[in-house]
Amino acid sequence: MTKPLTDSLISFSELDAVATLANALCAGDTGRHPGVQLSLSHGERRWTLVTPDTVVTYVGDDGGHGLERPVWIPCSALFLAAEAAQPGDACSFRVEHGESGDVLSLAGVTASGAFELPSAEPVEPVSTRALLPHSVVDVRVGAQELRGVLRAASRAPRQVRPDERPPIALHVDGDDVLTFGVNWESCGGLRATYRLSAESRGNLDRLRPLQIEPWPLSTVAGLLGDEEISISFLADSTIALVHGNLRAVFLPVGGPVVLPPTLSDVVEHYYSEPCGTHVAVWVGEAKVRLIPFTDDGIVRASIELARSVEPSTELYEVINSLNTRLGHGRLVHVRDRIYATVEVPDDDLIRLPEVMGRLADEVAPLGLALAPFGRRVVGGRVVSDDPLTSEDLPVLDQPADQIVDTEGPGEEA
Repeated sequence: MTKPLTDSLISFSELDAVATLANALCAGDTGRHPGVQLSLSHGERRWTLVTPDTVVTYVGDDGGHGLERPVWIPCSALFLAAEAAQPGDACSFRVEHGESGDVLSLAGVTASGAFELPSAEPVEPVSTRALLPHSVVDVRVGAQELRGVLRAASRAPRQVRPDERPPIALHVDGDDVLTFGVNWESCGGLRATYRLSAESRGNLDRLRPLQIEPWPLSTVAGLLGDEEISISFLADSTIALVHGNLRAVFLPVGGPVVLPPTLSDVVEHYYSEPCGTHVAVWVGEAKVRLIPFTDDGIVRASIELARSVEPSTELYEVINSLNTRLGHGRLVHVRDRIYATVEVPDDDLIRLPEVMGRLADEVAPLGLALAPFGRRVVGGRVVSDDPLTSEDLPVLDQPADQIVDTEGPGEEA
């Protein structure tokens, strides 16, 4: 006898919640994501719905009883199961291998049925554990107030087809206001902006306005009662809602808006360590210091080339000569040390890895030219106390624009 994939009793309240979601989001039984995916995670059932604009997961009770892989449950089966269970009772779910695929048998108080299950690629359930680390800004609003604003923002100036309705631009202002902008010009109307007071937390500087379809967010919010809800703007430009058993991700119209990386985003790909006001990053054998200057909107990348350096006319002649060749980068003498520095705007940190790579590969070797004036430093450590001869000095025959291409000369802090 074939062992069933799962044989569980599922309560009416769980089935009714999932069936209500499927009905509200107009989930279908055909296509790439047919019905609702049932899977097991950490001993709990996960019901996941996928529409063109939304991915929603409902966290069910414990118990999957052997469900080792996701299965797709037709919406029609969920509607019957919710009716069959009746309030206060449960419905049995039994999934077995059939001759042509998996078969669901269900039985409740008032009805029973059997359904062939569609075959489709599994999707990843929406997980709070996966969402929260990627949150840029979190906003708390009242569910009732949110629904009211979304209804108002969705009212067209005349009767229009759903595919004619413009998306809503969603943003968070610095004074804790959630704004909804909609442009009805293509439908014979005017632009309008709706504002909703909210409590926001996070890095508003990294936030960009996102265009979303309003009805999926309004539909999900309509199932949450009148409590406060939390909306998170994520780093991948999606919007997430986590409330009770619901985990929802709303996709932006036209694809993700790429947010500029933060310094932490860049550093996480390197071996690094915090050093007070800056962070040290190892790029090959080079130790690159990254110093953020928030007020100036820049991040300074620097490599120490020499220490125990005494000022002299000859030293400054060499530094000036090297700076001429460096172009946009700069060598600076601070106290008894010499650094190579480059500044990168903090809204253009996507170029920081390239800048650090060039510092490590092309600028750090210039420390050889400074060795006669002090102690040469490689990777943050002194490598030799012996002065070098002219035969040891590097030949600087590279074009200046190929050494460092980031503007912003400055003095090492």
